[in-house]
Amino acid sequence: RLQGDWSSDVCSSDLVYELVAYDLTTLSGSDLEIVQQFTFKSFTKAYMLEGLLSQNEGEAHHSKNSFSKALFYTSLIDDNNTESKILGSLATIYISRRDYEQGLFCIQKSIDLDIQHRPTLIQRHVLHAICLQQLGQSHQATTSIQHAKKLLDEDLKEGANALFRLGHALLSLNAPYLAVELFDESIECFARSEEHTSELQSPCNL
Repeated sequence: RLQGDWSSDVCSSDLVYELVAYDLTTLSGSDLEIVQQFTFKSFTKAYMLEGLLSQNEGEAHHSKNSFSKALFYTSLIDDNNTESKILGSLATIYISRRDYEQGLFCIQKSIDLDIQHRPTLIQRHVLHAICLQQLGQSHQATTSIQHAKKLLDEDLKEGANALFRLGHALLSLNAPYLAVELFDESIECFARSEEHTSELQSPCNL
């Protein structure tokens, strides 16, 4: 069991690292591997939460640092789903700071992980298109938008929620010029989904 002074409600990250290190030195083999996996997952989740909280507060620099740490730990446990989410969050931060080259690097890495989760893929293709468009690669940007639209049409309401969440993230990071466009697209998708539902419920279709 970890030993240390936990009387304070808040422990510094340095103390946490130190106590974990003390504990790990007593383990070996499969026991060490199990504890490492659990520890790395715990740190990943903690830094992701810290990154999200900083993002919601509009603190892009702190958010980026937290997500970078989370990316490091998740790379040690081979969790593609989590890694893709973190890369997407980092890309969003870079885009909000108009660093489109680094944003493109992160979002391409996220897409390459081939995560089959429709809302996440919609957001990734939209971010991909934004970066490409800003870097003057209009043809490739159009291709990414087409990918996003195809996924949106599969479930308009789900797509509307995905666009809204991405818009909210960009708005929190002080990128209202992009957030407004995403909010508009989200409203349009939701309206289309309501129209489709009304058509299905029409007496003529019963």
